[in-house]
Amino acid sequence: LMIIGNLKPLASSFGYNSYEAVLAITFVSIGSAGGRIGWGFLHDKFGSKTIKLLLLMIAVMCLVILLPYSHNFVFLGIILLIGFLYGGCLSAFPAQVATEYGPHQFGIVYPLVLLAHGLVALFGASVGGFLYDIYGNYVLACIICFAVSFTSLLLYDYVHGKLKSFK
Repeated sequence: LMIIGNLKPLASSFGYNSYEAVLAITFVSIGSAGGRIGWGFLHDKFGSKTIKLLLLMIAVMCLVILLPYSHNFVFLGIILLIGFLYGGCLSAFPAQVATEYGPHQFGIVYPLVLLAHGLVALFGASVGGFLYDIYGNYVLACIICFAVSFTSLLLYDYVHGKLKSFK
């Protein structure tokens, strides 16, 4: 969400002109629309745990590739994929909550998921912009995104196991 919320200035900071920056926004939108359909299909086929792991692994790979290849066509491909992942989160969250917590807990758990998503959207973009204002680039913001995504990937199995035993 930090990248999506700062996409135009991020693209501009990587040397893209306004037209190319708006093109990046178009790519993230197309990716998001495709991700909602694609990840919904994949969730039905493979289940919640597999989808969560795939979303995290691909997000980490995107962030690793984003910085070194920020000045060529790979940037737009990564942005398209980030949009695809975002769309996947939006479509998979409700199904994952329903699968893991059941229909009786859905009304309690899903609003918390949406609250967390909203807080991350609010603070992620703001922190990214703040770091840009301080350092004049998005390198640190992208490194923080990578660190959070990678830590989430490493902790996923541990936390998922603890939540299963808690229920």
